[in-house]
Amino acid sequence: MEPGGRGLNMLGQLSWEDHKLLTAKSTKCYSDSGCFGEASSKNDQDVAIRDAINVGEIPGSRYLANGMVIVSSDGDLVAGTRAYADGLDKMREIVKKHIRLGVDQIKLSMSGEGVNPPLLPIIPQTNGNYEITEIRSAQDCYFFDEEIAACVEEACSLEQQYYMNTQTHSIDILYYTSYIDEEGMNILEANKMNILLQP
Repeated sequence: MEPGGRGLNMLGQLSWEDHKLLTAKSTKCYSDSGCFGEASSKNDQDVAIRDAINVGEIPGSRYLANGMVIVSSDGDLVAGTRAYADGLDKMREIVKKHIRLGVDQIKLSMSGEGVNPPLLPIIPQTNGNYEITEIRSAQDCYFFDEEIAACVEEACSLEQQYYMNTQTHSIDILYYTSYIDEEGMNILEANKMNILLQP
């Protein structure tokens, strides 16, 4: 699979079996590189891989399992690889479902994935920014503040780490942080001892 482009877009169209094999290959690559987490795009793949590592069925280091990335219906980046939720009740329901599967972390994707200047050979948008997916700007948020709070409250009530890519609601990890404004930088600075910033 290529990073981005056609490879990323084809991810949601893989069969469960092919996706499992791809996950195993990715897990080996990440583990061999010293990483300890992976973002799943199928319901329980990370859980299965983590459990297999823990019992010695496949080689690997310490590993934290995620469920499918949670997105709002209008903020999807790659079709077929996300869990959709709109509104407080649906957000809570999806978080509970993930936790029942046995995940270690809950991940929200609340914005696009833009970067300026570009890290990859990507076409610039008309606003001068560069968008990794070319369809969603990193400056656009697709979650209401109350929805974020509901997910965090549900995850924290069940003692899960909270893994997300933007905003702050007593979170543990920021992931894919390709855009930050002055307010966000101030919040991050004030909480720098409590938040892990993941590139």
